[in-house]
Amino acid sequence: LPLARLYSGRPLQVRRLLRSALQSWSRPYRQLLGFAFLIGALVLVPRFAPGFAALSRWIQARREIFARPGPRAALLLALFLFAFLASLPFTGSVRGGDDTAYLNAATFDTENWFARRYGHVYLLKLFTLFSGGDPLVGVRVWWSFAFAVTVAALAVAVRSIGDGLQVRTLTVTLFLLLAQPSMMGLIGNGFADFSAMMFLTTAVAVYLHGLVIDAGRPPPRHEWRALVIGALTMGAMRSKEVGAVLLALPMLFLIVDGGIDLRRFARKLLYWTAGVACVLALMVVLDGLILGDPLFSTGWSRSEGLQRMNFPDGRSAQPNDDWLQTIW
Repeated sequence: LPLARLYSGRPLQVRRLLRSALQSWSRPYRQLLGFAFLIGALVLVPRFAPGFAALSRWIQARREIFARPGPRAALLLALFLFAFLASLPFTGSVRGGDDTAYLNAATFDTENWFARRYGHVYLLKLFTLFSGGDPLVGVRVWWSFAFAVTVAALAVAVRSIGDGLQVRTLTVTLFLLLAQPSMMGLIGNGFADFSAMMFLTTAVAVYLHGLVIDAGRPPPRHEWRALVIGALTMGAMRSKEVGAVLLALPMLFLIVDGGIDLRRFARKLLYWTAGVACVLALMVVLDGLILGDPLFSTGWSRSEGLQRMNFPDGRSAQPNDDWLQTIW
């Protein structure tokens, strides 16, 4: 991506300030930054309420246009491109922690103890290839892509909770996203959390979108949303262990139009399982082609790596430990 290389390489003073000020801060200071964004959401959003009202009236006057799939898709694509291009110049490269290990594995095709996170590693490799083989550019393009997909997925999700485009709700949601301590403090770094964030948010957005589209309609011929959610679930789990929270989402397949439909639940669960199987098969193929070991990231023999990833010193949490620090 020559354009991405040129755009991300601009010597912006703001990017240097962000990288030196935010990425070197300790965790408490990043949390203070998150609280600052929350306060900004509470103070600034109401002050811009007249602008939101004017935008809502403008959208309402063109409701027939935005009711069509084409204009809505164009608007969503514009939001994705804006989020991607707006974040790319401010991204860093590496921090020197797990992100460096992920990037090393993606660049040199090496096996490492974080076998269950190689879905994230292969994403980094893909964007490195797109960036001309430069991993320091590839990781920045990947981060901006993951951030932009998350923003677009949030737009789809909030659109599902009511009429219109829910501009005000999306604005508050984006404030909350940026208020996460690791979002700005680790902007542009290749941590697996961001891949898991992207997959998880997209899966929830696909589910909420299906609730709106399928309400009051006969069952579709193919449960493609369940298939996609299954694939995204496994993508999140193969990025970081926290993605396992999506395993609870299929339980909501039971509810259809306010009631319980066991027949359709079984059908959706079958499609969901097929989505999971497709991603596992893809991981087997990639492990074989890239690492020469088809079962590297899916075999049970490396499950002990989970203990090392979450408890590096070999011990479990103690009663006097800070639970958040232990888990994080």
